[in-house]
Amino acid sequence: MIRRNGLIHRAVKELAKNLVIKNVNKTNYKKMCLLIYITKPFVLKGHDIRHTNYYEAKAIVNVFEQMGYNVDIVFLSSEKAIDYYKYDVIIGLGDAYDNSFGKCKPQCTRIYYATGAHYLVACNEELARWRDLYKRKTCSLGKLRTPMPRKPLRREFSIMNSKAIVGVGGPWAAQTYQESGLKYYDVGAIAFELPLKIERKYNMAKKNFLFLSGDGFVHKGVDLFVEVFANIPDCNLYIAGTADQTFLSIYRSELNLSNIHYVGFTEIYSNEFKELCQKCAFIVSASCSEGCSTSILTGMASGLIPIVTEREGVRIKDSGVVIPEASITEIEKAVLSLSQKSNSELLTMSNQAIEVVKNQYTYDNFRKRLFNAVSEILGENAVC
Repeated sequence: MIRRNGLIHRAVKELAKNLVIKNVNKTNYKKMCLLIYITKPFVLKGHDIRHTNYYEAKAIVNVFEQMGYNVDIVFLSSEKAIDYYKYDVIIGLGDAYDNSFGKCKPQCTRIYYATGAHYLVACNEELARWRDLYKRKTCSLGKLRTPMPRKPLRREFSIMNSKAIVGVGGPWAAQTYQESGLKYYDVGAIAFELPLKIERKYNMAKKNFLFLSGDGFVHKGVDLFVEVFANIPDCNLYIAGTADQTFLSIYRSELNLSNIHYVGFTEIYSNEFKELCQKCAFIVSASCSEGCSTSILTGMASGLIPIVTEREGVRIKDSGVVIPEASITEIEKAVLSLSQKSNSELLTMSNQAIEVVKNQYTYDNFRKRLFNAVSEILGENAVC
């Protein structure tokens, strides 16, 4: 039954990629908007929500409909023939967005939706991580999480000829687009609303650290954390994500240590995730390039204290530690320092992490920031 449901899900997912969803909510406005992003939220209707881009897509549609647009939706890498000329606004990313360059009417407003750093920066930063890993481990190189676009020049001209950039990244991601000359509107991201009441015993939890993500372990700096914890046997690292065979091979011996636990992909609404959150006091990441890390936000929403770099794009305030650079030395320093804090200090930081998410990273926060950004870009004096 599970296998059958999985096959059905994959089939629907593939179908969603090739759909052109016409007037998604059957509105009756005069203006037309094309969203080029993900179609899955409008096909699966609430099932298998593994990323908060589900809510981002819903919010984008909501904002444009509130501003009087019928909204069509296509998948970002769709190869379908699209009549771009009929749209008043096109917002999105990917190959299908790039293809709209030069094919829309002169008065059409194109808005680039940046879910991460500029592709050239992201690719170069990840390549640098693999080079560093090769120097330390003399290993074969794995698959890049951020490959170059198929037509990089077209991508570049497509971005530069947009009216503006709306991005989910923080200041670091925003500055990677400076050469485009476009205004970057940071609308933040959306955290999952977790129905979890987590109570921790900090005298034990302060020794436990959680990494939570999907794939791209070298991109996310998991290799650095593994090497750090291999030298701190009294602290535990729990890795909840999907490692590829290259990573598992490189770190076979470290992953067999008693204090490093590879648990694989973990569904955030599961009992397993709740148990990890109770067991751990911290959530960690040292990504080389992000927009805004929703994995970190998910951990913070459950009261985990973040240990991050500025490239995670999350404004954590005083709820955790922003390490100055993604190095083994700086990560070890942060891990040892936080593991020695008092229980009361950690409880205060945990509560602050929850408040940061509640005050900055809800669906309503995102929708309001997006509405204000789009209103300014389009020159409309709309009221949210």
